[in-house]
Amino acid sequence: MKAYYFYHIPKTAGTSMNKALNSIFQESEICPPHLWHDLLAYKKRPLTSFRLFRGHFYRPLEEFVGRRLHAFTMLRDPVERALSHFGHVIRDPGHYLHKRAKDLGSFRAYLNDPVTSETIKNFQAKCIVNTFNPVEIAQHLSPSQLDLLDLEKAIETAPACFSDELLLENALKRLKEFIFVGITENMDESLKKMNSAFGWNIQSIPFENANSQRTLKAELHEKELEALINLNSVDLKVYAEAISLLKLNS
Repeated sequence: MKAYYFYHIPKTAGTSMNKALNSIFQESEICPPHLWHDLLAYKKRPLTSFRLFRGHFYRPLEEFVGRRLHAFTMLRDPVERALSHFGHVIRDPGHYLHKRAKDLGSFRAYLNDPVTSETIKNFQAKCIVNTFNPVEIAQHLSPSQLDLLDLEKAIETAPACFSDELLLENALKRLKEFIFVGITENMDESLKKMNSAFGWNIQSIPFENANSQRTLKAELHEKELEALINLNSVDLKVYAEAISLLKLNS
């Protein structure tokens, strides 16, 4: 029995993708947890009994589950993803960086802060390249810290494991290991490729969880946009390569 893994990078139309996947898989076939702290505590069924995993688990999931997973992901324009991520942090009181972001007071301060900036800096490349041991990290956290998403914070605010040069090299290699990589801004073509890769028949993916009130690229100060582009020098190249691969394989 094949098992699939939607490798959900935050703010890349994942909520919409998850809704579409509900039309392919039965509820009993889908592993319920979306986050590591919930997955580590999950005991109701053996993980090997599920056909679909989806969530912010990144590279270690396949080893943790102990079986081959057919992984696929979505990438988004790095500038737009960063703005969407910041908007989500600001509007969600439950986010582990919400208070820090509110205290910082501005997007520019968020970009310059050593902790918050890691959710912006080449974040997509880090998500597909960085490796970590969630069990080991969790062992150093109390139950209350796990409930406050400190495990997710440790994972997603960690710096890249490599220099920018090696991060790019490894990210480009990883792109080709996915069964397919879609592009948020080109959902129709991405959907066509996904259906072809898996033999599915998803007709459309309605956009969900969009924040219409977030900061727009056109509203950024010149210095903010320049800093944002500099922070995503690797992601911009990875994104461009993903677009090329999508067109090549369609």
